[in-house]
Amino acid sequence: MAARGQGREAARLLRSELGLGTGYVDIYQVIRELGIELYTKPFRDGLDGAYKRDHGRDFIFVNTAAETPLRHRFTAAHELGHAQLRSAGEAGGVFEDDVERDEGEGEEQEANSFAAHFLIDEGGAKQLCSTIDGPDRRVAATVRRFVVSAESAAIHLATLGLLSDYARRSLLARVAAGETSTRALLREHGMVLPQTPDFGEHPRLDPTFEQRVLDAYEQRWLRIDAVADLLQTSQNRVRALLEHNGLPVFEDEEADKPVESDLLGLLEP
Repeated sequence: MAARGQGREAARLLRSELGLGTGYVDIYQVIRELGIELYTKPFRDGLDGAYKRDHGRDFIFVNTAAETPLRHRFTAAHELGHAQLRSAGEAGGVFEDDVERDEGEGEEQEANSFAAHFLIDEGGAKQLCSTIDGPDRRVAATVRRFVVSAESAAIHLATLGLLSDYARRSLLARVAAGETSTRALLREHGMVLPQTPDFGEHPRLDPTFEQRVLDAYEQRWLRIDAVADLLQTSQNRVRALLEHNGLPVFEDEEADKPVESDLLGLLEP
């Protein structure tokens, strides 16, 4: 319980510090506002997300393969929890799968508790549920307001004493059996999920990283083909990006040979 208390308190403090109120939060905007580099990309290896701290810089990765945007939001919040709770210390990382399950010990409980309380504000949830009868309707209303999955909503409402353990277990069992889903539950109660970011099959690189790559290119430490590899795009798109940013388009043979020490110095803080 102590671990869950740490996650809950860290989420409460961060919401307060950022003036986020008691409703929905844009987790991706929060991550970037905190100076954490955020990367999203579909991978098929089962990894949900990762948090890494290296040379004083924080990085969060969210795997966008197969799962829904609601799962992506929870994963991002979970990894932010690791960042806020300094799970990786001054240098290290946390790489994991299935972060939405209400399981694990120590740091994982802390990160899950942080994610749940940060995405679903306790005061906001209590105020919302005070006017709603019926467990499924409470879950549906929580999903709509805070933009989380039905599973996350049910687990957190039960933790807050706003849903019975029986109702939680019943809903989770129905979801697992395919008898209902987040969207089906919303439809059943005449609700619609607000639009959420859908990253699809395209990687999203943090703008800070992209700028460091362009800076390295401008110093002629990287060739166009290397820039394309780093930005995970085609060389034609790189040329268009360079022109858009007012940078000269050096042909490969014109580029200087990269100097490893200089490049590392640029990419590090």
